[in-house]
Amino acid sequence: MNLFALLCRRSGVTLCKVASETPLSFHYPFLVADEFTLSSAYHLEEKEALSGGHFVDRYLFWTPTKIFDVLERYLSGDSLSPPRFEVGFVSSGIWLRRRMGQKEAVPGYFASEEALLEALRDYLEGRNIRLKIYLHPLERRNPDHYREAVAYYRDFFGDFPVEVGDGETNTREHFEEVDICVAAASTTLIERLFFGFKALYAPFFIPTFPLPGTTLARISAKDRETFFKLLDRWIGVPAQTFFAENALEKFHHTHFGRIVDRYLASRGEKAHIPEVRSRP
Repeated sequence: MNLFALLCRRSGVTLCKVASETPLSFHYPFLVADEFTLSSAYHLEEKEALSGGHFVDRYLFWTPTKIFDVLERYLSGDSLSPPRFEVGFVSSGIWLRRRMGQKEAVPGYFASEEALLEALRDYLEGRNIRLKIYLHPLERRNPDHYREAVAYYRDFFGDFPVEVGDGETNTREHFEEVDICVAAASTTLIERLFFGFKALYAPFFIPTFPLPGTTLARISAKDRETFFKLLDRWIGVPAQTFFAENALEKFHHTHFGRIVDRYLASRGEKAHIPEVRSRP
């Protein structure tokens, strides 16, 4: 792809690339582009560390790329209900990816999600915690895969109070259902933070994420003990406190005010920007 970018430059073609919310180190450790649009506050921190491998004339900064279908709902807050689950798990469908012979996006991703699931199962032991599992599109779009996914997670968690998400709707439509969501390194967590909902990362075996000293490192666990401590610390704590103590303000939608205002204005709506949501 970078060879293609060089050929475009030589031909006078302007090449603009847009990053998903995935860490840049996963897919863009080396990059050639005229313009590169970032979609996460973490990207702003990350690009400094990756600057030696980036040959970019101009960086742009945008919101997470897939939030606009639920933007008005979450900003108005009119239809949001109190959380029904203490913890939500955002799946990447690793069990199915392994069976399908897919390769990891980054070394350690598969093992991280598998270890996270085991840690969650152990965390439920002896605690009054309800868990909601949000399936990856790979697990829910195919009816057979969906049935297998439900059976897989029910077998894995046994008698623990666990609910598996439906096979129809996207995870971002259900952010208010859970107090705090966890994942190995899902882009969905960036979307949750954008709308003021709590999230924790557990990239146990991913060496490149998060970078030490970055904001997301404050809400990430590289081992089970730290993961349990983070859950104990943040379950039930108001979102305002979570965002303030972890310096997450740049991930919240209020930091993107002009972009949000322009989008709502284009739809004839008035922007309603509430404070960071807290658990009722």
